Amino acid sequence: KYSIPANKSVLALKHKAFSCAEGMILFVGRLQELSGGKPVGFRGFISNKREFYEICYAIRKTQITPDFIVVESSANETGSSTSAVTYSNGIPLYEALHFVSKTLQHYGLDKKIKLIAADKIVCGFDILKLIALGADAVYTNLPDHHVAYHDQYVHKFRAETIKAMIDIMEVCGFKNPNDISLTRLFSRMDMLPLKI
Repeated sequence: KYSIPANKSVLALKHKAFSCAEGMILFVGRLQELSGGKPVGFRGFISNKREFYEICYAIRKTQITPDFIVVESSANETGSSTSAVTYSNGIPLYEALHFVSKTLQHYGLDKKIKLIAADKIVCGFDILKLIALGADAVYTNLPDHHVAYHDQYVHKFRAETIKAMIDIMEVCGFKNPNDISLTRLFSRMDMLPLKI
């Protein structure tokens, strides 16, 4: 899988291969030609909605469609100190993911491009919310307090988080992830009895 990293936002303006949305999409097309059929996409956080509109317009204009888009959490959400100044203007992940999902629908691209959310997941309900906001898949980094983890912990964390998500789905009456939408999720949550 090939992805274009974003130096500043989803539209990586400082990348030496391109300087605008159409240039980036043409670059994606070139990578697709060279990838031997492997998925090609781009990743980054949303700091400027207009940039993403320009990207979608460029996809429609060139007829070059990325296989996936990864919407990341900006550093000010995760608390990461890496490039904190550069990332400080990112739109919060939930809002950004919902915006990207709706924009892809508007341009008729939602069935052609897989949308991936990347964040530090701490529970199964987090995954459920990201799916409800439009994510086709969720990528997680372990929380900071588990920096020195072992493979055994990783497998346990993954298994328990997925099990928790499935348990919540069953309680809400969702048979598979395709049943999950924002409206249905919160209507189901409203129906659940509160435990005190």
